[in-house]
This record gives sequence, structure tokens and C-alpha cells, in this order.
Amino acid sequence: MSIKQFNGNYLPGEDRLMFRFNTHNNSEYRLWLSRRVTLFLLAATEHLVEQRLTQTHSAPAAKAIAQFAQDTAKSQADFSVQYQVAMHFPLGHDPVLATDVKCTMVQVDGTDAMTLDFAITNHPNLIITLAIPTLITMRLLLERLADKAQWGRAVIASTSVPVQAAPLDTDSDDATQAERLPAEKISKKLH
Repeated sequence: MSIKQFNGNYLPGEDRLMFRFNTHNNSEYRLWLSRRVTLFLLAATEHLVEQRLTQTHSAPAAKAIAQFAQDTAKSQADFSVQYQVAMHFPLGHDPVLATDVKCTMVQVDGTDAMTLDFAITNHPNLIITLAIPTLITMRLLLERLADKAQWGRAVIASTSVPVQAAPLDTDSDDATQAERLPAEKISKKLH
């Protein structure tokens, strides 16, 4: 599956993101992303990319390289391009709820990439593999949408406790306070 475009909207009444993408073979996938899944996805992908870079660079250099890639993507991103609705909807025309996501670094033809394995309500998992530049572009869109929703940011904690997802419903008055996610076992599915 070769992704052509990403698109998304924050729907306040649902308190979810409607995230969609189309492919070069004229298919479109529409997902509901909750705050919990979105923040985990952003934190885990950022952490895993930096972790991969630390295999060949010092930690400060890895962070700088990742930040440079992010800044480059921001300067090249054009959010004004009209999204092209596809003709085929393998998951259906209506968005489906992504209840979970597993993020894994992989090598594709000797190049780093990220596999995102979305658990989907009433459907088989949706698995996509993105080259790092494409992943960064997707992250930019999701960050903009999370900012619009005022969801704050999740951060990776330096502990080795298994991944715990944020509660589905929280009574916290501080919705922008960052959630803490452990650094180890990032690719483990959320509970």
C-alpha cells in the first residue's frame, strides 16, 4: 500500500480525530483516533525514531538529527493541497474506531521505516508501513490536530514499566498535562 495523502479533522462532539489517508491505487481508509491512541502514536513513533538513531549516533546527536528531519518536513509540508477522495473504501465509507496501535521499527530495502498496526473495531487489523519522511509528515498532521483539540502531549518516561494506556475517561481538569508513557516495550499493544 503506497500512501498518497493524509487528511484529518478534530470533531469536538466526538472528542476524536477523523484521520484518513488515500493510496496510489485509489483506496481510502478512514479511522477514528481517540486521544489515548493519538498521543501514544505520537510519543511512541518519536521515541522509536530517536532510539534507532542512537544506534549510530550519540543521544544528543540523535535528538538533533530527528529535530532537523522534523523541521525540514515542516518547511516542506503543504497543508493547503486539496485532499482527493478515493473511489474504494476497504473498511467502508464511514470511519472505524482504532482501539489500539502497535508501532515497530523495520527495515525495508535497507531503509528505516515504521510499521503501524492498528486494531480496528469489527475489522482485521490495518497494518501500514511508512518510510520515515512519510511518518514525519503524518506526525505533523496529527500534532496539529492534537493541538487543535488541546490534548497536550504524551512523553516517554525513563522507566521500564510495561506500557499503560491512559484511561478512556478521565476526570482531570488539566487536559493539557502530558501523560507519561514508559520507554521500554513501546511496541507492546495498549491495554
